[in-house]
Amino acid sequence: MDCRLVLLGPPAAGKGTQAELLKKHFGFETPSVGAMLREQAAAGTPAGLRAAEYFERGLLVPDEISIDVVRQWFAGRKGPMAIDGYPRTVRQAEAFEALLREHHSAVDFALLIEADEPVIRDRVAHRLICKGCGGVFRDGIEGAALGGNCPRCAACVLSRRADDKVEALADRLIEYRDKTAPVIGYYESRGLLRRVDGNRGIADVFANISAILEAAPA
Repeated sequence: MDCRLVLLGPPAAGKGTQAELLKKHFGFETPSVGAMLREQAAAGTPAGLRAAEYFERGLLVPDEISIDVVRQWFAGRKGPMAIDGYPRTVRQAEAFEALLREHHSAVDFALLIEADEPVIRDRVAHRLICKGCGGVFRDGIEGAALGGNCPRCAACVLSRRADDKVEALADRLIEYRDKTAPVIGYYESRGLLRRVDGNRGIADVFANISAILEAAPA
């Protein structure tokens, strides 16, 4: 299944979780621009340090930084991919479209995973991450606990993302509505948007996504 997908949706809609399942079941590469930027921030690169200033305030990273990170990652990549949480602005969408054209490719689908605000707030309040393997867990499920060892790799302790705070989430949701909503229209106008109910359980959401992919023309 040689597809180019973009995964859209508000914070904590389940984009990262579904990206992992696409990787496991369909062999997709699943780059996360947010994860790339957090790695650069931890490494102290100029782009990472600039990005960290925005993370902490719950704001979107400037387009030029995100676009450059994606361009660097994409060089030489082939095969199916589902890019997580990108593009987040129309300018990023246009830049990504131009990048794919350079490689004689295009976006096949934009999957919009929608979730209601009470669901989002609950997920953020209980979300834990492993900085080692990149796993995302819910506090109290499968042995996951803040400060405890990662249930998957056991190499790192679980922590919270810097932007998973009530104050930061409010800003992130405002940014999402102001800047990312137009991206939904961008792909919808091209007939590429597919909507998925992200309020449901993980398996149900993935079944919906799988049905969309399997119904696509070969």
